[in-house]
Amino acid sequence: MKYTSLLLLINLFCTSNLYPEEFGEKIYQDSCANCHENELLRAPNFAALKLIGKEGLLNSLTNGSMQEVGNTLKEEELIAVINFLSPTEKNNSRSSTNQNFCEYTQKNNRESLWNGWGNDKNNSRFQKKTSITKENVNKLNLSWAFGFEDSVRVRSQPLITSDTIYIGTQSGKVYALSLSDGCIFWSFRAKAEVRGAVLLSEDKKSIFFSDFEANIYRLDAITGKEIWIKNISDHHAATITGSMAIYNGNLFIPLSSTEIINAIDPNYECCTFRGGVIALDSDEGNLLWRMYTVPEPKKTIKNSKGTEMWGPSGAPVWSTPTIDTKRQLLYIGVGQNYSHPANDLSDAVLAVKLSSGEIVWHYQTIKEDVWNAACVTNKVNCPGQYGPDMDIGASVILVNHKDGNDVLLVGQKSGMVYALDPESAGAVLWKKRIGRGGKKGGIHWGMTADTENLYVPIADIPEKINIEHPPQPGIHSVTIKDGQKKWYKPAPPICLSEEFKCYASYSAAASSAEDMVIVGSMNGTIEIISSYDGELLWSYNTAKEFQTINNTPANGGSIDSDGPILAGKHLVVTSGYDIYGQITGNVLLVFSSEE
Repeated sequence: MKYTSLLLLINLFCTSNLYPEEFGEKIYQDSCANCHENELLRAPNFAALKLIGKEGLLNSLTNGSMQEVGNTLKEEELIAVINFLSPTEKNNSRSSTNQNFCEYTQKNNRESLWNGWGNDKNNSRFQKKTSITKENVNKLNLSWAFGFEDSVRVRSQPLITSDTIYIGTQSGKVYALSLSDGCIFWSFRAKAEVRGAVLLSEDKKSIFFSDFEANIYRLDAITGKEIWIKNISDHHAATITGSMAIYNGNLFIPLSSTEIINAIDPNYECCTFRGGVIALDSDEGNLLWRMYTVPEPKKTIKNSKGTEMWGPSGAPVWSTPTIDTKRQLLYIGVGQNYSHPANDLSDAVLAVKLSSGEIVWHYQTIKEDVWNAACVTNKVNCPGQYGPDMDIGASVILVNHKDGNDVLLVGQKSGMVYALDPESAGAVLWKKRIGRGGKKGGIHWGMTADTENLYVPIADIPEKINIEHPPQPGIHSVTIKDGQKKWYKPAPPICLSEEFKCYASYSAAASSAEDMVIVGSMNGTIEIISSYDGELLWSYNTAKEFQTINNTPANGGSIDSDGPILAGKHLVVTSGYDIYGQITGNVLLVFSSEE
């Protein structure tokens, strides 16, 4: 049945007693609660689900992150569970009453102020193009807020040009907004949630982004008109979590999957997904090469329910690839295996040829890390002797140190940082424990660096873990030369929410500029800190309601995944995250420093 027809039925049956609340609640308990009420999994909690609304829930169950569950439900069960979670006759989703389209046009000469995930090919997340300094940062004020409909999280790293912000959303909409006042130049509806960064083409005429279903899009940057769409999946559970990189006319795309969740089902043949990277030509989207981080899976044993198991599997690439133009290499960080046998490319840094995807060298940080979500639920498909689930989920940073030497900087969920020598096949220069680490980080989404120091956000949220090291949530500064710690600033302990988990931790990727580090906390606080000594220069609490330029009801919440960034005279941040029970939100905030 078509999506729109099903939505009409959902609203129709909401007004009748054909599917009573008890039936919907039973479907929720049988099919949903096992994940959504388990704090050890990434799933949004019950309070977050109730905020999504009918259309958002339907989209998630048919095209998004809950599609695997939705496929197991009959039509009447789907209708009942959606109406249980969103019981009012009116669609609870946060919808816009004023589209607020611009009365002027975009510029054709687009200067990139922040592009892609890392803002450069090295993934340093360092910003040179900003007029905000330590001296004027206290003049930052909120200019405008934009609310995203049908959303309870925002995690797409915006692309920012001299006059436009391009950003994706949970509902699948991609917007081109005026940087100056937030009006809408155009919007485009993707087939599924857009989670990663938006990327400007090398000729600055088009943009690229990916969606949850592993579709890659190229649009005209001025009109939003579709140029091409390519699906790159070769597995039913494949998705794209990290963002794309671009170089010399080619796109490099990391592959991850949701099979780690499929493994909860005792009848699921776990596991067959293979992580990796693919390269497309950016002009037409044609496949150039595909590399895998594990060999072809084979049958291994049967689980306790008699279901066939497969391996090796997993080793997803969660983050944005890093491009080394000097050596013509691509660097990726890799996650854990999903099933036995483990292989030597999991929890590793890989250097592959840009031209072919051939692996040149690798460095493995943890061996035998085999884990899936069954390990924290029914354990049927959990591998025997399972590992700690310590992905390398943050992008590798390539830095040219001020002494002239290149260094690769690697952060891991374990709380460890590694410095590798790209000239010597990844030889270890130094390694240092920065945080306690954990399944939720440790170092989660990304670090930032200048030519002398590395700035490391640490989450270290409460969890049971066998590591004899105290949690140190906050931002840490270490020297790139030898890993010596310069300073540590704890995350602010501001937690007011009762319905959601509120952590004084830094999970989102940090960014930096001259003399400053910019971070966002899981409790919703933005902080701009002196890179010299960790002194707080400016802060703002985003976990509250905002009046939006498009009149969509909106509030901020946890800051996770993409973090706050500077661009020109602006500070830009998304606020709201629903995973791990965090504080939901659906807002984009733009601050300006006016002299």
